[in-house]
Amino acid sequence: MNSAQKGLAALIGLALVYRGLPHLLPPGTVEYRGEEIQLARWYWSYDDYKYDAESIPAHERGRVQALVLAAPVEAKYRDLFAMASGVSRIRFPGFGSSSFGDRTQANGIVLAGRSVEIPGAGRDRVFVFQKVPDGYALIDDFVASNEPGILGVRLESDALVFTAYGGKELLRRPVPVALAGVDSRGRLTMQ
Repeated sequence: MNSAQKGLAALIGLALVYRGLPHLLPPGTVEYRGEEIQLARWYWSYDDYKYDAESIPAHERGRVQALVLAAPVEAKYRDLFAMASGVSRIRFPGFGSSSFGDRTQANGIVLAGRSVEIPGAGRDRVFVFQKVPDGYALIDDFVASNEPGILGVRLESDALVFTAYGGKELLRRPVPVALAGVDSRGRLTMQ
């Protein structure tokens, strides 16, 4: 075997070790909300982990989903940045989140929407905030399918209307009475 063949054999050997070693090592873990979550395998990098659709083993999915669903969100944040940061802390590491608006409605109120993926569920936890004089107040927190994903929210009469690409209506939810009301000028008010 000449030196070029030895070099090629060494590279092939390294590639096999690189691809195979994570499957031979004990599974890695990730911490979320004070809990240690076992991963499906050991990962070389965060990118390897986040692009693996099966990164959370079946026996951990229910626990992870319950943790995401139970994660507390503040009733009010001092500004848009604090609200976005607060919601992003609910996101499970390596999984998705989205923002769908900080938009002024026809009646002058501003609604801001955020969502976080619930790992392995095909669903998102969705949050809607109203801009108030001293920040952003939570007016809705619910779970919805993430196919297709929510891209917008608007207030129509007494309902929150959630839309997909092109403004196609996905779902309609009544304005949560316990959290907000609508005054005589059609503005949401905190109760």
